[in-house]
Amino acid sequence: MILRIDIDRTSPVGLRDQVHAEISQVILDGILPPGSKLPSVRLLAGQLDVSVNTVLGAYARLLEDELIESRHRSGYFVHSNLRLAPPNGSDVVSEVYQSVDLEKHLNTKVRPSRNKSIKRPENWRDCPYPLVCGQIDVAHFPLTEWRECTRLAMNRHDLSIWTGDNFYRDSEELLDQIRKRILPLRGIFTFSEYILVTMGSQQSLYIVASLLGGADKTVAFEDPGYPEARNIFERLFGNVQFIEVDDEGLVVDERLMGVDLVYVTANRQFPTTASMSAARRNLLLQKADEYDFLILEDDYDGELNYRKDINLALQRQDKSGRVIYIGSMSKSLAPGLRIGFLVADPRLITEARALRGLMIRHAPMILQNTAALFLRFGHYDALLSRLHASLEQRWILAHEILKQDFQDFQISSSLGGTNFMMTDPSQTRTAKKIVACALSDGVVIEEISSCYHDPGDGTYSFRFGISCVGDAALEEGLGKLRRAINEG
Repeated sequence: MILRIDIDRTSPVGLRDQVHAEISQVILDGILPPGSKLPSVRLLAGQLDVSVNTVLGAYARLLEDELIESRHRSGYFVHSNLRLAPPNGSDVVSEVYQSVDLEKHLNTKVRPSRNKSIKRPENWRDCPYPLVCGQIDVAHFPLTEWRECTRLAMNRHDLSIWTGDNFYRDSEELLDQIRKRILPLRGIFTFSEYILVTMGSQQSLYIVASLLGGADKTVAFEDPGYPEARNIFERLFGNVQFIEVDDEGLVVDERLMGVDLVYVTANRQFPTTASMSAARRNLLLQKADEYDFLILEDDYDGELNYRKDINLALQRQDKSGRVIYIGSMSKSLAPGLRIGFLVADPRLITEARALRGLMIRHAPMILQNTAALFLRFGHYDALLSRLHASLEQRWILAHEILKQDFQDFQISSSLGGTNFMMTDPSQTRTAKKIVACALSDGVVIEEISSCYHDPGDGTYSFRFGISCVGDAALEEGLGKLRRAINEG
């Protein structure tokens, strides 16, 4: 291996001590973890242009400090039993960085790390009952089909396409497949010029907010609503107008007068799961024309709706070009693939493409080409068919259990969804306590106070999902949740 070490031959500190100090710092900073092999004495001496005895002396001191160990006929290694202090925020910032007054340089109004969002344990995948929302059941992931599409996308004939810089353009094949196979499922029929591929719906949200926001602009936002979207709007708009939701979705009234943009999750409101009624949709579109505002429709799980009589996308009803549509393949295929898309007036798409280009130019072409093949070969349609049948069965199972065993809770959900929102109307059990008690028994559910403008409004509400657990784990997990609530 090559170990980069700075040697100052003009320093009064000897070369041996400099080598010792440099390697010590690299080890203690965790850059070389326990068990890492160090360069041989002769190799390091040659790299640094010092004598072998200088390196031997440095290694001898490191052995005395128990930072490294010598293994017979194998060489020197960072000590396998070395215990370093775990990272803990600013406590582990090295001295070279602590000398900088970063607070002086940071934008005082921009601290994304302090944003409120829905939290779940980092190791939630290791828990036996991950009743989390928005994740996939890996047992359903079409690994064989995806691997084959990847192999075909990486053929030598197309090598120059996916290894080169495509400037700001997307894969024409993927745009065509989104236009022909995904959007028609939501009732949208459009052209490729109206579509932009993004790295998930999150990037779509940020791009739209950046283009339409400003210090003098107002966005109307659902309360409760998607916290990550709220964080973006609070960053990029001068004012956020919070408007409550009911069992028909966002309340539409005179408060929308004067706003520039309305953000809605019309298909399935986040997090209450309410679907916007036909009357409310018509009224919203009517007010958009009357009050002259645009609508941002976040159809975050539209592709998973397994009902036969589903409401189609709000954009389908739009006759004046005011609705900007955000979709993705995250909830159906995999969140980690980050395949999203934006559908809007081509003039907005032109600006969105240029803005995206300033950040990432375009999503990786190999990913776009693989997704295009996956769609073209019909694998996506087959996957949705399997998912719809499985999710409907799980929803019915969960609904029956909740109706029988959780009669003391207010439950929000409807056939076609994958999430359940639960509220304790007696206000005797906080969601925070319920979430903690459930986690101690291996059940992962989610506190949703961060979805509310006033977090106190969500003190007694939490949610759980059915998308990434099998029937058996779902049934047993809900049983353990009931016991955790009773014993908590």
